[in-house]
Amino acid sequence: MDLGAGDFSDVEMMKKLGWQCEGVDLSIGTNLEENYFSPGAPFDFVCSNHVLHFLKNKKTLVESAYNNLKVGGIFFFQDLERSDLTTDMYFSEREMKQLIKEVGFKIIESHKSSFFDDKPDHMHWHDIIEIVAER
Repeated sequence: MDLGAGDFSDVEMMKKLGWQCEGVDLSIGTNLEENYFSPGAPFDFVCSNHVLHFLKNKKTLVESAYNNLKVGGIFFFQDLERSDLTTDMYFSEREMKQLIKEVGFKIIESHKSSFFDDKPDHMHWHDIIEIVAER
């Protein structure tokens, strides 16, 4: 499951690989500011890529990931980190890990990386948090 699927390209790629999956996004009427539970749950894998910094209630997204996973299922999270001065995301890597643990996940691994956004209106580096957690 992809929480905040955007253009659904990740969902389509996973389907081509043979996965049974779905994605939800505000563009199809799913408000991730509210708890979301899929009729297709539970899933083996839930991801959320670059969605959290758009939300006011960040914990709700993490709870939705948890509630849609099987026990032992994997949550992959990726988003902008607080040290990235171009975002108003109010989480550092440490704070994000703490939130994920509060919801009930076990952190498997986490790391930060950077990429250069070469879009003409950006032209700067972004700091990214990636966390893999298990329910």
